[in-house]
Amino acid sequence: ALADEYEGLAQTQAPAPVAVPMARRVLQDDFRDGNFDRGTVWHITRGRWWIDNSVGLRSYVSDQRYGPQASTQPEPAPAPNRPRDDLAEAIISNILDEMLRPENGGSAQPQPQPAPQPQQAGDSLPAEIVAEANIPNAFTLRLELTSRERYGEFRAGVYQVSTRNGWGYSLAYTPGTQTPLRLMRVSRGQHTVIDYGDDAIIFEDNTLHVIEWRRDMNGRMTVTVDNNPLISVTDRHLRDPFTLVALANQGGDYGVRNVTINEVR
Repeated sequence: ALADEYEGLAQTQAPAPVAVPMARRVLQDDFRDGNFDRGTVWHITRGRWWIDNSVGLRSYVSDQRYGPQASTQPEPAPAPNRPRDDLAEAIISNILDEMLRPENGGSAQPQPQPAPQPQQAGDSLPAEIVAEANIPNAFTLRLELTSRERYGEFRAGVYQVSTRNGWGYSLAYTPGTQTPLRLMRVSRGQHTVIDYGDDAIIFEDNTLHVIEWRRDMNGRMTVTVDNNPLISVTDRHLRDPFTLVALANQGGDYGVRNVTINEVR
């Protein structure tokens, strides 16, 4: 009887379930429409980006250790003036050259060929692409990323005003280092590392990797890679909303299959 009475009392006094508001979608683009200037409008601010159906939004920047190649060949230096004593030698040399031509019965000698210049598959300058969006101070940013070259650096960040003269946060992946993942605060182009993940993550394995970066209303930021937590830090320096998201390639071959930003409540 006591149990029945308690159960009835609990049912009458149980609070009504509270509806949890759904997160507001700020930006989402999977680049499957074959374009990046429709729907979510991206603007290339540096370098070159294009749509690759196999990996999404792609950028390829060559290894900067080799430097850019010259686009034109240098002009040949003018021939030096011969002294009068060399005039006879020049005339004889020209006569011998004519006699040795195949059409004159001579045997052609193979001329040495210039050594081929190494070819660079990627662009020589870093690349950056941005999209304007009303990003709240508390957000989640989810990236699906592939990497094909183990050098250079890839960055994804949210910014106020601009990437060069504004403020924001940037998440950097630097392959082949002891701290491949770094979370940085940006102030007028200056980057300050506030935390890093020292796990030996490797993206160059022909696999799509999921990066999820979350910032809550108290400034606590967490970063997971393929559901593996790597970074957890609190930074309250920036409290205003952000106005744009940027992707940057400092070297390497990267493909972004999906970018999603949601508001955190």
